[in-house]
Amino acid sequence: MYGVARSRARDQEGLQLPMAAEAHQRVITHYRHGASLLHRAIGDSLRQLRSARNRADYADQLDRPVVLAQFAVRRARQVVAQLQALGPAPPAPEDAGGPAEPTSNI
Repeated sequence: MYGVARSRARDQEGLQLPMAAEAHQRVITHYRHGASLLHRAIGDSLRQLRSARNRADYADQLDRPVVLAQFAVRRARQVVAQLQALGPAPPAPEDAGGPAEPTSNI
């Protein structure tokens, strides 16, 4: 999910990302502080998914690993639907199209 969310934020919303581990947190923060409620919901879901992944990767003992995996799959599906609901990013103001404003020589 991180890769899909990262690509959208970078390619459609102009997020600049470092080539380091902090890129994960920057993507999560981008969505969590986004302009829309949907952006913020995506950010929260990405945060929860990262937390679940960290527990699965680093915990010596996992209580109910199947439940954790099922949660992660449900949440990932939810994020896919939310990202699709965002639709394409709006054009930047200079790319909005239409005729340019006439300039005055006064």
